[in-house]
Amino acid sequence: MTRDKTPPEEPSTDTRSSHVKAMDKVSQIISVSLCFAVPVVAGYYLDQWLETGFVFTVVSLFFGMAAAAVQFRKLLRSLERDAKLASEKFKSTK
Repeated sequence: MTRDKTPPEEPSTDTRSSHVKAMDKVSQIISVSLCFAVPVVAGYYLDQWLETGFVFTVVSLFFGMAAAAVQFRKLLRSLERDAKLASEKFKSTK
């Protein structure tokens, strides 16, 4: 069985209010930050508890960076999509 790789149809206009759109972007930025910070803090406390130096802190740092990179890429795609929609809307009003 093969998976359909075509992206789903997206609505041409976003009917949400500007406050909701802004909060969506804020939540995505917070998600990037938490994906980076939470694993590092957890690794630090795990190192303190197991008395292993900084092994888990470094390992969790790399996992956190990878997770943050994925979330950051999603944020950039979202911003790019919003800019494209705004550009199309601006062109249609001329």
